[in-house]
Amino acid sequence: MLHALELSDLLATGSTFRTLQMLKRHPGLLSLSPEEVACRVLQLKLLMPEANIPELLYQKPSLLLLPDMAGTIRPALAKLAAIMPGIPVVKKLHEGTNAFCNFCSLLDTSGSGLSSRGAGSGSIER
Repeated sequence: MLHALELSDLLATGSTFRTLQMLKRHPGLLSLSPEEVACRVLQLKLLMPEANIPELLYQKPSLLLLPDMAGTIRPALAKLAAIMPGIPVVKKLHEGTNAFCNFCSLLDTSGSGLSSRGAGSGSIER
């Protein structure tokens, strides 16, 4: 089982407080082993090399709990690219912009079972 300090290091959140905020929203993260967290963070970085992964995970920690990360994220990114051609949406996901809200909506419609309360209103996941 993970501890908040260990999770802070693995996620590069910058502070234990930010990690605790993430855990409050998604206590299921504590059920992951350190190896699982590291592998999932690396997989996110490989799927979205331009993205600010620590900030994106701060806003949507449930990304680490996706059962089929690649099968959920790739189609969502492809749809975003089609909706917003020529815009580097992956680079903007961590900013909490419309791209982030659209990304969360596309993840939800993919049947991933993720909840992104407030995604349509421009707020981050709480």
